[in-house]
Amino acid sequence: MGNSLNRYGLWSVVGFLCLFWLTACNDNSGLQPTSGGKPFEVLVIGTDTTAVNTMRNALTALTETALPQPEPSFDVSVAYGEVDASTQYARSIVVVTTDSTRFTQSSIRYEKNVYARPQMIIYITTPSAEQLKTFLKGKGIATIAELLSRAETNRQISHLRTHHSMKALELAKKQFGYSIHAPEDMLSSKQGKDFLWLSNNANSGMQNICLFYSNQEMEGDAMGGPFVAHSWTDSITGKTMTALAFVYAPEAKKRNKMKQLEAVLYTIKKIIST
Repeated sequence: MGNSLNRYGLWSVVGFLCLFWLTACNDNSGLQPTSGGKPFEVLVIGTDTTAVNTMRNALTALTETALPQPEPSFDVSVAYGEVDASTQYARSIVVVTTDSTRFTQSSIRYEKNVYARPQMIIYITTPSAEQLKTFLKGKGIATIAELLSRAETNRQISHLRTHHSMKALELAKKQFGYSIHAPEDMLSSKQGKDFLWLSNNANSGMQNICLFYSNQEMEGDAMGGPFVAHSWTDSITGKTMTALAFVYAPEAKKRNKMKQLEAVLYTIKKIIST
């Protein structure tokens, strides 16, 4: 694991520690259709063509630079007009409204699961496209990106609650007393003293999660790739526990696979016996 691994690790460890609205939901959840689109797809929509293009360009410019090769943070598309039946079921929507008679400054608000579930809609209001450009050069684009990224992380966590590898769950419970919701295809494993390696063992896009006490680490393996790691003190043993997730996919893009594994690490919980 080279320097690129450490860069991603440092960036990811501090990311998304406050998933403060993870369990929030609407009363009409059972009546809503499922949103469409792939992870990290974002639709920007509005009637002001210049403002919409400004928002699109700001989102498109964002990249995951901590990966071995930079990849776009989001896959952005645009629509000019109002949200309607053809666009309202997108998973992530940024609605841009420009009106100098109603707004004196640019602002952000968001709603979840308005037309479909799961769904994030971010509303940007601004007096003009020029003011929007200035706003996005400040903290605006960072706030929007964080909201979109958190929404994707929460979607992954929600999906993993009901679609996870029971084999990985049982192994982690037995060896460390932790539950983990790893992807369903993580059926391969290797065990050692205070060490557990879970993998989908895929020929392309191999995903891996290692659980170990801090004085353990892999040796003699040629694989490398971007990783994310979380460490904490075990409440029972007092030892430092580490969960490390990495992707080995030299032939492919890695953004979505890394983001999925990052979500997995947030599902890890200590099992307290009663």
